[in-house]
Amino acid sequence: MPETRSCWSMFVHPLDTLDSLRHRPRWLLPLLAAAVAAAASNLYVLRRVGLMRLVEAAAAGGALLDAEGMRENVLAHQAGIHAFQAATAFTGPFVTAFMTATVFWLMLTLLGRDIAWKRVLAVVAHVWLLTVAIREGLKVLAVTLIADPARFDLGNPLATNPAFFFHPSSPAALKALASLDAITLLGMTLLVAGLVRVCPGLSRAGAALAVVLPWGIYVGGMVIAPAYIR
Repeated sequence: MPETRSCWSMFVHPLDTLDSLRHRPRWLLPLLAAAVAAAASNLYVLRRVGLMRLVEAAAAGGALLDAEGMRENVLAHQAGIHAFQAATAFTGPFVTAFMTATVFWLMLTLLGRDIAWKRVLAVVAHVWLLTVAIREGLKVLAVTLIADPARFDLGNPLATNPAFFFHPSSPAALKALASLDAITLLGMTLLVAGLVRVCPGLSRAGAALAVVLPWGIYVGGMVIAPAYIR
């Protein structure tokens, strides 16, 4: 099936795959594969690390008022919590891809480009498949190889961003460093390349603006918001 081939080829010939989406904007199977990978990885990491680590991490961060009560609740409803986590991880790629594609489509419309939303979604879906597979695969590998699962950092588990190595006391600086993630930057580069290929006449600078500007606003909001919430 062409859609199945496009999923596999995204890992081998990503630019050629993105180029093919101009005529055949496929999106369902890539998102489905990304959702399955995210759900499976989430379940594996939770079982390997343990649900109680989530409670301990939340309690250490001050997010729980009654940590002891939460521990008892987790022990009593482990199966339901695992199911909810898997369902959330499964739906995440779909929701995020739809929202991201809509933002990019609106940006391209403001730039005067007439492009079908489905083409933009197809690009986002294939890039999501690649980046989710890389990120979740590395998580599974890391939690498998680590000698003590309790040392696994649930908040920032991969050494793909400066925040993994540097631990500034400022939450804003920590979020800013975490946003400079190699996998995220790879995805943004492929998104720019994909949009240029599916939108005739779109310059690389225009595609970069459509991708980088919303990302910059999002990161800026994540960095600035905690200071105002306090």
